[in-house]
Amino acid sequence: MSELWQQPIARIQGDNNNVVGSGAVVEAYNGRRYLLTCAHVVNEAIAGRSLTQADRPTAATIQFSLPAVSAEKTYQAAVCEWFAPLDDAQRTSEPVSDIAILDITDELPNDMHLLHADRFTTNFDAAMPVSAFGFSITNGAIAQGQLNGIDSAKQIQLTAEQYHSTFIAPGFSGAPLFDDKYDRIIGMVVSIKNHEQERVAYAQSVHNLQIACPQIAKPYLGLRDYDEQQANNFYGRTAFIEQMV
Repeated sequence: MSELWQQPIARIQGDNNNVVGSGAVVEAYNGRRYLLTCAHVVNEAIAGRSLTQADRPTAATIQFSLPAVSAEKTYQAAVCEWFAPLDDAQRTSEPVSDIAILDITDELPNDMHLLHADRFTTNFDAAMPVSAFGFSITNGAIAQGQLNGIDSAKQIQLTAEQYHSTFIAPGFSGAPLFDDKYDRIIGMVVSIKNHEQERVAYAQSVHNLQIACPQIAKPYLGLRDYDEQQANNFYGRTAFIEQMV
């Protein structure tokens, strides 16, 4: 992937301009630009504390910058969808969690690279190499790992290929997770857990992201080609076919 992939990765800032996480500038099918990140990153940016679904921060605004485009300029975005972070037990019954999508209210540079909604895919291969760019340090860092699989709540698990290699770290929450094979987005980084023998990170799957954020979900591709990446979008005729047979 070229360095253009870093341009739409946002550095999200708190009230005192401290970095609280990452995000992705996404161009939806309707042409509007949104900021996709974790709900807990929004919480930290606006309140510095955990919020529940009952006190969801509707219409709250946050600030972000795009260091790969301009180091000085900051932008604003307003919350339009927000799903509270949940613990592991709760996620089993409510898998759509820790997701936020914000409407970008400021004009973005016309020549910047954007992540279009059709780069999100629900299909990926087991053990495939993946990459992310996030703000664990001021100017951002690249992390690489390998997929382990997906749990019952459709959250993706990945591990560092080697214990001492560059991997997901605090500040990566909200960063898009890219598969290195097809250069598609397969998830969004939400958390990391370090064990004695390995480092493990978790990403919210595109399946759950599209449920939470219909702005980035669309089953039809217009005049573009269809392939195995879109297989999960086509369903619903099974009962009718069985009747016909």
